[in-house]
Amino acid sequence: MAQASARHILVSTEAKANELKTAIENGADFAQLAKENSSCPSSRDGGNLGTFGPGQMVKEFDTVVFSAPVGEVQGPVKTQIEAGADFAEIAKANSTCPSSRQGGDLGSFGPGQMVKEFDTVVFSAPVNTVQGPVKTQFGYHLLEVTSRQD
Repeated sequence: MAQASARHILVSTEAKANELKTAIENGADFAQLAKENSSCPSSRDGGNLGTFGPGQMVKEFDTVVFSAPVGEVQGPVKTQIEAGADFAEIAKANSTCPSSRQGGDLGSFGPGQMVKEFDTVVFSAPVNTVQGPVKTQFGYHLLEVTSRQD
């Protein structure tokens, strides 16, 4: 199976991404810029995401990582969530749900045990993908389907 390792810098605007890309192309240190600018927890390690296989990151990120030349800075790549960021860490830092204490882990549940909008997504989305935002009566949710038994 194909494997890749990558670093990234997560910022909120395309203008900032382009500014940092230009700085890197002009010789700035990628890891240092990641530490100073990225909002992803990987910034502590210079943006290093480690090794992963296809389908383990969001689609937009996967497409670039597994098609771009090695060693060449790509982007900006727009994603709907923090690409490569640790879902549990984001949940702990941002979720208002009591499950945030467990990194957003809702445990195992069957059809009909959660709100309808959850069922629609969780029981149809591919495993190991992040879906959303999904609107429910409680607010907006990002859902990561971690396993499913059909």
